[in-house]
Amino acid sequence: MWWGRLGYISRDATLNFIDDNYQDWAGGPAITNLTGGNANGRHVDGIAPDGTFSSTWPGRPNYTVTPPKQGEFSNSQSLKLDGTGASVSVPLWVLVTGTSTGFILPADTLSGNAKKVIGISSAGVLTLSDNSKIDPTVGTDYQRTGDPITGPTAVKAIANYIGMPLLNGRSDIKAAAVYTGTGWVVEYTRAMKTADAQKQDIDFTVQNSDGTLQDQPFGLAFFNNSNNQHGIYPGMVLKFQK
Repeated sequence: MWWGRLGYISRDATLNFIDDNYQDWAGGPAITNLTGGNANGRHVDGIAPDGTFSSTWPGRPNYTVTPPKQGEFSNSQSLKLDGTGASVSVPLWVLVTGTSTGFILPADTLSGNAKKVIGISSAGVLTLSDNSKIDPTVGTDYQRTGDPITGPTAVKAIANYIGMPLLNGRSDIKAAAVYTGTGWVVEYTRAMKTADAQKQDIDFTVQNSDGTLQDQPFGLAFFNNSNNQHGIYPGMVLKFQK
């Protein structure tokens, strides 16, 4: 399973990737047939069942975790109210360019387009690294409006995520994307056979008896902030030039 964020791919050359993932059914029907059982799912390349099992989902395998942080991580941190009060979750970085986006890029933090949050008052006022303030109660720039499912809902909505380059097995697929004004043009490339040793990647070098490369089933899905209602194009076949 390959997936990527077109916003990342089109905005920053260091993030020209499609995340190389895989799906499994590690627990099999003995687990999925349990009430609440969950034995399979999507996982990033490089992790595998670690021999232990979940206490939340009956019998579902737990998976190894591979550092370092990559792909994206939450734009969140814990700070004390007024420096000494209760700990609360607040943004780590705020994009101060006046635009609204669902993510911040490393380039934004290096260029100064994003400022680090260093303080939070009991009234909700954020202090940034340049000692400027953001008071969400002044004006409507930081206030939610409209349908929250459709994306950023404030003029200066604070991003949820920070985009990071992918590493190792997750970086097998390189991509480029351009928005034309009416749609996206996306091009991506991957080696016919990767260095994967855990059978988490498809080997496109598998041949038929006549020496030609085997056809591969294929499909596409488009998320587009639609929660679980993806637009899908299934049942395609990837063919190689004879």
